[in-house]
Formats: sequence, structure tokens, C-alpha cells
Amino acid sequence: MKKIFALFAFAISLVNTISAQESKDSTNFSIRLNPSRLFEGTFALSYEHTLCKDWTLDITALGTYGTKRGIGGLYFESQFASDFSGNYYSADMISGWGIMAMPKYFLISKRNLTGAYAAPYAMFRRVSLTGQTYTWEGEPSTVTRNVNIYSVGVTLGGKIALFKYYCIDFYVGGAFRLAKYDNDKGVTQFKQWTALDYSGVLPSAGISIGILK
Repeated sequence: MKKIFALFAFAISLVNTISAQESKDSTNFSIRLNPSRLFEGTFALSYEHTLCKDWTLDITALGTYGTKRGIGGLYFESQFASDFSGNYYSADMISGWGIMAMPKYFLISKRNLTGAYAAPYAMFRRVSLTGQTYTWEGEPSTVTRNVNIYSVGVTLGGKIALFKYYCIDFYVGGAFRLAKYDNDKGVTQFKQWTALDYSGVLPSAGISIGILK
């Protein structure tokens, strides 16, 4: 987890250096939180900074920790109860980290980092699932499985300012995702598209709220 936040801080520093020529009188960056992710047990913090005319770069750091009895319990329980290696597996805890980079091209207006935009993105997540595995014979045992998730996609969105210093960012789009467990030869197959470890094409949508500065 420390590594991802160190990388996040480095990326912010790099973007600030690239865009140092921007006017100090204009709004140059925003910091946002995705509230819907909290119900999945994930804290998603985004930092967006102006690069040049019509372009910004949005970097998101994700930290995940959830249990069946936690705030993301309903989502968590519906995600991870699956069969593998001939045994029944029920996950009880999920943890991990991730990072996403999204260069945004503003189609209509970029005044104060608001307006309609189109954006490609790339994301990587590393997630650990810990739970019990049950066989027809013997006692249950604790198992931890690690999965790497790679996603690329495109989005169309818009950001509006509220009371000058606050903003709401909303988007819809699609993504191609590949999920691979450690020690598995290939990516996952035959998963529900709503599952975190799904591999394939899927829609995406979301909303984030934050501040402008």
C-alpha cells in the first residue's frame, strides 16, 4: 500500500512540473473522491491537473479493504463465492491497491477544469482474497488468492462546478479487462461480468465529488 501512495505522490509531482507554465490565477487542479467505491470497500482518491490547452491528466489511487461484516458487506458477499480446484471456496476478506491514469480531452469547455470530455484510461489493481476452502473430506482451511487486474477503456463525461470551489464529475463508458490469479496459467473465464475477477468487455459508469483549486 505504501508503494502505491508513493507512486501516486510522484505522479502528482511530475504533472505539476509539466504544467508549471499555467497561470496562477486559473483553476489548475482538482481532488476528488468516488463515494460509490466506498460501498465496495475501496477508497478511490483522484487528482486531476491541467497539462495544456484542452488536456488534463487524472490520476486515481485505489486502496481496498473489505469484509463480509464491513461497509461493503453486501457487495463483497455477492462477489466472492466460487468454485476452484474442485473445492468450494468462500472469501471472507479482500484487500489490495491499484492505480489508474486517465488523460482527458475537453470537447466543449475547460474553464476551471469543467465541461464535457472524452478520455481513454488504463488501470492496474492487485487484490488479495482470503477465505475458507471446503472439501468433501476434512476440515476447512484458510486460503489466500492474489489476482492481478488489467483494464483499458474509454469514457465520456462531464464535470460541473458548484459554488466555485466544489465539483461533481460523472462519466459513462466501456472497458476491456483481464484478471489473472497467481499460479494460474491464463486469465479467468466464465465469470459473471459484475465480479471483480471477470475477464472481458464490460460497461463502466461512475461519479466523483471534490474540490477545485
